[in-house]
Parts: sequence; C-alpha cells; structure tokens
Amino acid sequence: MTSATTTPGDGPPDQRSTDGRSTADGVAAGLDGTTRQADPLPPGTTVAVVPIRSLRNGKTRLAAALPEAARAALTRRMLGGVVGAALGSGAVGAVVVVSPDPAALDLAATLDPAVVPLAQDLSAPGLNPALAQARAWALARGAAALLVLFGDLPLLAAEDVRALVGRPAPVVLAPDRHGLGTNALLLRFGLSATDAGTTGTAAAPGTSRVTAPAEGFRFGFGADSYARHAAEADRLGLAVATVVTAGTALDLDTPADWHALAGDGESLEASHRRHRWDGALAAIAEVDS
Repeated sequence: MTSATTTPGDGPPDQRSTDGRSTADGVAAGLDGTTRQADPLPPGTTVAVVPIRSLRNGKTRLAAALPEAARAALTRRMLGGVVGAALGSGAVGAVVVVSPDPAALDLAATLDPAVVPLAQDLSAPGLNPALAQARAWALARGAAALLVLFGDLPLLAAEDVRALVGRPAPVVLAPDRHGLGTNALLLRFGLSATDAGTTGTAAAPGTSRVTAPAEGFRFGFGADSYARHAAEADRLGLAVATVVTAGTALDLDTPADWHALAGDGESLEASHRRHRWDGALAAIAEVDS
C-alpha cells in the first residue's frame, strides 16, 4: 500500500404530499431510493453518501452542552451545510442521505433535487450496514465513486470535497483532528488490484462492470477507524491517499468539539470558516428542550 498526504487551502420544514403522507413514507416503502434518481447516473459520477442516525435522538454525547431540541437544530443545520458543500463542489453528481429516521428523510427531500433520501433497511441497523446499503444503491446506478461524508462536519466547504475527489487514488481517507477517526472516505469503483495504484477504466456501454476490490471494501467506522480503513485498503492491495483539510478535521460529537467550533485552539483557516457560524451557535444553544 502506498500513501500520500495533502493539505489544501436550518433546513426547511417537512413537506407533505396531498394525501397526507410524508416524503419519507414513500421512500421507506421501497427502501431503495427509487422515488428519485431511478435512471442510471451519467458516466463518471461520484455519489456522496451522508448517514444520519436521527434528527432528535442523535448527538447524545453533546447532552452535557446542549438540550435535545438544540441538538436537533444543530443536526439540521450541519446536514444542510454538508449537502451544500458536496453539491457546490461541482465534483459530486448526487447525494444520498441514508437514515432509519423518517424525519431525517423528510428533511433530506427538501434540500435539493439532487438529494436522494434512502431509508435504511431496519433489518440491518448500524452505521456500517447503512453505508453498505448506500454503496449498493450507487453501484446499481453505475456510479464511478462513492464519497462518505458525515453530517456533523460544521466547517466542511466545497473546496474540501474537491480536494478529496481530486485525488486519483482508489481509496482516499480524511482523518479527524486527532488522527484516529475517519471523517470522510472516497472509494473509486472499477479498479482491479493490478491497476489500483492508478485510475480505473469505465466499462464500455452494454458490457458488465468487473467486480473490483473497492466494491468489496469493508467499512469499519467506529473508534480508531482511520487505521482500520488503511488496513482494509492494504488487505485489498489498494493505494491510499490521505487528505487533511480544515473542513474534514472537525466533527461535532462531544462538548470538547463544541468548544473547538467556538474557536478554542483553532487554525487560521478554521477561524475563517467559523465566521459562517457567528450568531448561529448562540441561537442553537438557546433552543429549549
């Protein structure tokens, strides 16, 4: 395995259909996102996937800093920001928001026509199975790459997404600010073990795609996932590029992360981006439970 590192420079209300069902009700019935983007994707499309566990019951480790309603407001704002950064990058053709929470899917459906709400299969709970389901959705539509982005990256910007997608390696990892977790992960499809250090070749029209190592990459998100993902790439013989950006380094999970977002010990670039949150942090903190 080879490795390289680079350092680059509130959502709308739920929508209801005329028969009273929510958008998520329709998606949940199919569990496959077929209510949007049923056709094959254009050649070379990178699909971003953003997993959301729950709008109201997520971010429990922030409970010491924020009440439940404030955490929900924070989650909604961050999700909108991450989706906006992905689509605004020009490097992502579609964003799949995968969640077992109908409210999260309702919100996702209002964000942009290029956002696909994907109801997680309740028989396969958990983060890593959710990502595997989203990968299957993308592969079934001919995606060239899958970019995992978490919905709790408050400083994520379009340039961060471009930095990730711009690396030609078959596996691209963005570690958290501690260097232990993985806050973004890119997988390129259609690369065999022999050409894994270069770039893949799209299948010709009318031919079948060759099963490639990245398609079988085992997601290992959780504690110390950066090392686990690097080891998984090594197992498959895939080269890894590591990309460090201000927008992917900070994920908002703990009170310490909340204080970091408020500006404690931040870099100059993070300080510049934090101004997007001026006023919002105080407003979120004051939301009643």
